[in-house]
Amino acid sequence: MNEQITPAQAAAALAQASSVRVVSPADVRTLTAYLLGLGAAVAGILAASWWTLSHESPMGFSFSVAGYAAVIALLVAIQRRARSTPRGFKRIYTWGLGATMTLYVIGVMWFSFTRPWLSAAVFLPYCLLVALPAWAAAVMIRRAAR
Repeated sequence: MNEQITPAQAAAALAQASSVRVVSPADVRTLTAYLLGLGAAVAGILAASWWTLSHESPMGFSFSVAGYAAVIALLVAIQRRARSTPRGFKRIYTWGLGATMTLYVIGVMWFSFTRPWLSAAVFLPYCLLVALPAWAAAVMIRRAAR
């Protein structure tokens, strides 16, 4: 049977196919947790780097970097549990991580070239700002998957 479908039938089939959800709620939770954790990890390593270096503790800095590496490995393992990603994930993820990492680099340069060392009241709020783009990306992913 070689039946021809009408343009209306084709449009209806396309509309139905585009509304099908492939991403499970568990995948969305996994990817959201990954982005939330990633933002927190980058903010945490920035704060730990500032703290340990401003207190002249190379050993503390080494432990904080090792801890950061362990957290990133855990987050990657969590992220790999997702079987699928919602539409637009790559774009949103790239924006969120890119903005977070840009703010991170600015923060490293800021505390590295500022003497006397920045106070906690100034620098710790900035560390939270560093996490915001990744956290915003997590919210955007959750909303996109609805």
